[in-house]
Amino acid sequence: MIGAVGGFKIPPVDRYMAGYKAGAEAANPKAKVLLGYAQSFSDQSKCKEMSLLHIDQCSQVEFSVAGGCGPA
Repeated sequence: MIGAVGGFKIPPVDRYMAGYKAGAEAANPKAKVLLGYAQSFSDQSKCKEMSLLHIDQCSQVEFSVAGGCGPA
């Protein structure tokens, strides 16, 4: 299981997340991908919170589509 955290649900972010999910599923058709939105492009604590929620659900990799909100 893997996850992606977007800043906001807007078309450019959705496209990146859809591509990430499609790539994972192409590599492994049984892949499970968790998607979430932090509602921020700058508040790292919000991205961390969303990533930790995914990790609690057994995500092994997190992809940030959230600008400065993601890991530095």
